[in-house]
Amino acid sequence: MKVAADPDPSLVSQPDMEPEAAKDKDSFRNYTSGPLLDRVFATYKLMHTWQTVDFVRRKHAQFGGFSYKRMTVMEAVDMLDGLVDESDPDVDFPNSFHAFQTAEGIRKAHPDKDWFHLVGLLHDLGKVLALAGEPQWAVVGDTFPVGCRPQASVVFRDCTFQDNPDLQDPLYSTELGMYQPHCGLENVLMSWGHDEYMYRMMKFNKFALPPEAFYIIRFHSFYPWHKFGDYQQLCNEQDLAMLPWVQEFKYGHSHGRAWGRGSGGFTGQYGHGHGHAWGGGDSGGFMAAIPVLQQVRPLHQELQPARRGRAEALLPRAR
Repeated sequence: MKVAADPDPSLVSQPDMEPEAAKDKDSFRNYTSGPLLDRVFATYKLMHTWQTVDFVRRKHAQFGGFSYKRMTVMEAVDMLDGLVDESDPDVDFPNSFHAFQTAEGIRKAHPDKDWFHLVGLLHDLGKVLALAGEPQWAVVGDTFPVGCRPQASVVFRDCTFQDNPDLQDPLYSTELGMYQPHCGLENVLMSWGHDEYMYRMMKFNKFALPPEAFYIIRFHSFYPWHKFGDYQQLCNEQDLAMLPWVQEFKYGHSHGRAWGRGSGGFTGQYGHGHGHAWGGGDSGGFMAAIPVLQQVRPLHQELQPARRGRAEALLPRAR
């Protein structure tokens, strides 16, 4: 099932974007055709069958102590050399390239926000779970709330949830499920994967990043919410205020991918130098607090004038 989306209007404010790159970007997230579709569908079928309330709670307990391995950020990035994301219909190369692509895409859009570049580098590091024996359906792919009925924009929703036991439950199969209206996403149990793991690991280790960074890490794969506007019944005012930051992250994420494998300066001296400054070395990495480089203002104040119209359009209207 594919939901059509209008071309990204922010392309007009990127004069250095090559036309061919913009064209390639528009073809991303094609879940109806392509050489990788069978692999992608099989991953989502397993995910949508076995991601349940009970499964997610067990994973929180299993990994909540963060005692499996100690490593630096750059060691984790290097580990992703051995991972190809089986849920991704667009790429068939190691995830480490994607980490640098994303950081570079955000750096081009926001050159003055080092903390934002860092989020681009960190966002998928939770995928190391797949290299520690976890199945990819429990690590990668789009996320969604468990404990309530999946909404229309969830990838392959109409043909992959038939065997999920939660949807036979009279409570979990309703629109609100086990939640109260507008309870806030912080109180929602998300499907288990690299986003939730990385978010919880950063909180456990007290990463000194702004709240926007934690929000982006946790919800960057929640496409039904930040791209298609579903699950509004669960959102509170904080969620709606943070939404433009998640959407702006996805802008840099997709544009970094459009520049292609190995493109941009982040894979060279810039990437490795800043990676170690942000947490590399024997005493840093995942176990270190990372300094906050600046106070974060609302997104529509942060952007250059040419981009403010897009950001303001993303801000929710009062209900």
